Order: sequence, then structure tokens, then C-alpha cells
Amino acid sequence: MTTQEKDRAARQGLAEQAEEAIAARRAVVDEIDNQIIQLLHHRLRESRAIQRIRIAAGGTRICTSREREIVRRYGAVFGYNGAELATILLRICRGPIISSGFPALSWRRDGPPQLGRSQS
Repeated sequence: MTTQEKDRAARQGLAEQAEEAIAARRAVVDEIDNQIIQLLHHRLRESRAIQRIRIAAGGTRICTSREREIVRRYGAVFGYNGAELATILLRICRGPIISSGFPALSWRRDGPPQLGRSQS
């Protein structure tokens, strides 16, 4: 076996090891993503329960001061992207905000976002 062939074989072995390591790490990331999704579903249920309680007690569905606190907390840990993440989480968990003259943007289960009433 020539030196070039040995080098090629060594590189091939490293590439295979790298692919195996990447696949193992991706499996871990996939499991973490599944846990995040489960937690987000749990958060959504709790958030909706809070909204129902607030409304039944004569309050508003959304507490903007609480939302600002959450955005600040995520931003303090992850910077700008953390604040964006918190904003998205809040949007998912609270549902659309509908104001007069501006239709809500909502996701359909079978396609892209649609303007108008929620179709869930």
C-alpha cells in the first residue's frame, strides 16, 4: 500500500468516525427537541388555563407586564435572540392577538399561515 493510499484510508476512517459521532450527537439533540416540544405543550396548557381564570375573574386575557418580564428574562440569558424566542413562545402560548381592523395571523394544521380567524 502506498503512502497516498494509507492517507486516503486514514481520512476515510476519520470521516466514518466523524459521521458516527455526528449521528450520535444528533440523536441527543433530537431527544432534547422532543423534550422541549413536550414542555412547550405543557406551557401552552397552563397559559391557556391562566387566561381562562383571568377572564372568568373579569380580567384581561393577556398581562403585558408579565410578558415583558418573560421577554427580559430570556433576553438576559440569551441576548437579542433570547428575547425573540420569548416573544415567539408567548405568541404560541397566548394565541393570536386580534385588534380592530387587523386580522390575526394563524396557522392552519394543514398548511401555511392564513390571515383571518384561527382555524384550529
